[in-house]
Amino acid sequence: MINKNFTMIKSFFISVFTPFKDLLSKIKVKNKKKNIVGELELDIYESDKELLIIAPLAGVSIEDVSVVLEEGVLKIRGERQMKVNYKRKIANECFWGVFARSVVLPSNIKFGNIKAVYKNGILEIYIPKICMTKHRKIKVSIS
Repeated sequence: MINKNFTMIKSFFISVFTPFKDLLSKIKVKNKKKNIVGELELDIYESDKELLIIAPLAGVSIEDVSVVLEEGVLKIRGERQMKVNYKRKIANECFWGVFARSVVLPSNIKFGNIKAVYKNGILEIYIPKICMTKHRKIKVSIS
């Protein structure tokens, strides 16, 4: 009987909290002072010549965004500031505040030629790749 009740309670908690698993995994708590950093969602594409990283930044001023390359890690950080001053909040589905995301870049990147473009709330980062030949015959000379 006890085992059956435990199973029912466990099933209840799983059914209640599972829908929030993805939402909670995107929020990183920095410390216990309610200093929360939201994780920025990215799309990453690859061609033979470059990587393209796309970050939706609707409502974010470009002055509030930084893109830094440090030791092979691309770091995007910013803040989405709420400028609404109403007494009563009906719903709060958008993340407001500091957000950040780090991407470890592969070793075949031309680090000096990275280009970032911000247009209509979308940040696009173009990262050129070093042309690496997959197969090449090497001539051996006799000395």
